[in-house]
Amino acid sequence: MKRKSLIIGAVLVFVLSLAACTDNTNTDKAAKYDDAAKVLTEVKTTQFFTDEKIADGDAEKILSAGVNAPSAMNTQPWHFTAVTDEETQKKLADAMSSMKPPAMKDGKPGMPPPAMPEGMEGKQPPAELPEGNQPPANAPKDMPKQPEGGAGFSKMPNKAGIGDAPLTIVVSCKEGSELDAGLAVQNMSAEAQLLGYGTKIMTAPTMALNNDEYKEMLSIPEGQKIAAVLIVGKPATEKDNPDAVSSATTRNAYNDMVTVIG
Repeated sequence: MKRKSLIIGAVLVFVLSLAACTDNTNTDKAAKYDDAAKVLTEVKTTQFFTDEKIADGDAEKILSAGVNAPSAMNTQPWHFTAVTDEETQKKLADAMSSMKPPAMKDGKPGMPPPAMPEGMEGKQPPAELPEGNQPPANAPKDMPKQPEGGAGFSKMPNKAGIGDAPLTIVVSCKEGSELDAGLAVQNMSAEAQLLGYGTKIMTAPTMALNNDEYKEMLSIPEGQKIAAVLIVGKPATEKDNPDAVSSATTRNAYNDMVTVIG
């Protein structure tokens, strides 16, 4: 009888231990889900980065997230070029700078001053643009617009571009596979954010970099075009950079963006 009681007791201890492990596993899963959900719904584009380098091994984890992203028929029609070399980043940044309006070339945001009225030529132009002045229609997509009620586009702080973060990932793909490339970029961005980094996804650089010179520099495979650029680094805080903290653009309401049939 004593032996039977010991066996029953051992079984109960095992079951309770298993239940405890299961509970902890579920808790861990819930915590991981919460972290991932915040990345997908709450994390904003980083516009200011510190000079801190990417930790050893983290760049490979981020790139692996892109390599393992889903694609149509698992064709994986992409290529990733990771750039940390400062000289190469500067060349890419210079290429981007050549596409900006003249007033942007010195690193300061703003638009070229408006034409002076007849008879005012040669005099000092206004200190800022009239309220409501926006970038031209052919400006890069990443070029910021003046916020509603803003006092002048020229007062907006500069925003991050190539060379402003320690890691630049250039994503190329075959023509027609841009959606697949986008999924890879999103995967890498989410992985970077889960590792504690900030990210910014840009498509404007494609206008400056899709030529033979830069494709060769970046080892873009034949038959592919650059589809996007992801920059990664530690996000700056208000302490690191007084201009680093600013309100994000308001998101559209869920009901305005989603149609449910059924």
